[in-house]
Amino acid sequence: MLAVVAAEASPGAPKSEIRNRAAEKRGRQIYFTGASASGRPITAILAGETELPASSLPCGSCHGPDGRGVPEGTIEPADIRWSTLSQPRKTGRLRLRYDDALLHQAIATGVDAGGNALSAVMPRYRMHEGDLADLLAYLRRLGDPVQPGLSETEIVVAAAPSAQVGAVTRSVIEACFKDVNASGGIFGRTLRLDGATTVDPERVFAALCTPAVEVDPLERMPLVTPFPSAAADAELPAAFFLYPDLRTQALALAKSVTSGARVYVVSDGSAAAGDAASAVTEAVDAVALAPDLRLAAPVQPRDTDFLFFIGRVDAPALLRRLDERQWRPRLLVAGGNVGDLRDARSEVLFAVPTLPGDVTPEAHEELEAFTVRHRLSRTQLATQIASYATVKVFVEGLKRAGRELTREKLIAALEQLYDFPTGLTPPLTFGRNRHIGSAGAYVVSPDLRYRSFVRVGGGDLGGRGR
Repeated sequence: MLAVVAAEASPGAPKSEIRNRAAEKRGRQIYFTGASASGRPITAILAGETELPASSLPCGSCHGPDGRGVPEGTIEPADIRWSTLSQPRKTGRLRLRYDDALLHQAIATGVDAGGNALSAVMPRYRMHEGDLADLLAYLRRLGDPVQPGLSETEIVVAAAPSAQVGAVTRSVIEACFKDVNASGGIFGRTLRLDGATTVDPERVFAALCTPAVEVDPLERMPLVTPFPSAAADAELPAAFFLYPDLRTQALALAKSVTSGARVYVVSDGSAAAGDAASAVTEAVDAVALAPDLRLAAPVQPRDTDFLFFIGRVDAPALLRRLDERQWRPRLLVAGGNVGDLRDARSEVLFAVPTLPGDVTPEAHEELEAFTVRHRLSRTQLATQIASYATVKVFVEGLKRAGRELTREKLIAALEQLYDFPTGLTPPLTFGRNRHIGSAGAYVVSPDLRYRSFVRVGGGDLGGRGR
């Protein structure tokens, strides 16, 4: 028998409390991804002896995040929650209750606790004994997982603690939580914002408006935030983003580059901007420049060149350097501030994830009343809108997840949002393989005189709702 040993069990502790948290975390990774934290191979063996990496057929893909099974067509995977496996089946196909040895047998040989062959669509798995012990440790808590930050009376949520922008974000989230709590909370639970300076997945149920890089994806702690900090963030299984990443915005701009043109790229040096700059360089054969716009000696700037600004670039300083070189390239800006380029003497195109026209009149009135009611600052309106919309999505997910709330149910509920109207953003759609709610980006030409935008290939979209 493969014993599951507790690492931090106190003498006399009930068996249900004897858990090896490290083993459970490793087992959870195997369950959801089919990959071992040790790097050791895990193989799925199908009927007919076809062998595949277990990452192609992880347990969770069929049995679901809570072990109840995810029906697909005529196939209904078994309920493998420990509350089910630990009891004998006395109707239908009889079997004994499972223990570690019998679970080992089922996973490795495809024979259940009653000696019956499991369904032909159920793979057998070949893995190291240590990995199997980790998987069994996780299966013992499947269906009854610990839910940090969740009690019968409250849901504790983390948010990004930073300087000025963080303060604006937190004030909006706290005000939203006050409104939700005043109306009875979520199925009787109040929302509370954690006051810690770091995000601790062992203490909070979920996180809002927090960079995804601060969240351990293996915790599967739900995260709802406006932007991915890098393209890879969109692959995180528990992270949901309202807007597209900087890479998507930059590639939308790259479509404006004319054939045969020379293209240069300046980024702010951040990981997200660097990733976007690399994508542009590959897409249009661009040349990366330092912030001082150094060019190779033989190359003479031309007014027909294109110059990308990506990220929080010091646009006024760059414009001064352009003037010094008497260079008037067409400017393509992703992630920059429109106001910083009001003095540009060249054509400027911006990629933006949202426009003033995305804010409906009703949502504008709602946000205005909210700001007045909670006496919030009227500065950093874009940050307020993004934060308010983020909380809207989060609260909607909590409501749809239901009274018997778990992290996995919240993730599943968010993945079912389709064309969800925040009123402040484009309609948001998520899915199992789509965690960016608003795909694509607007490419616009700003009219700074009239404080509006003209969408490239479209009409005037400025002035509405703000």
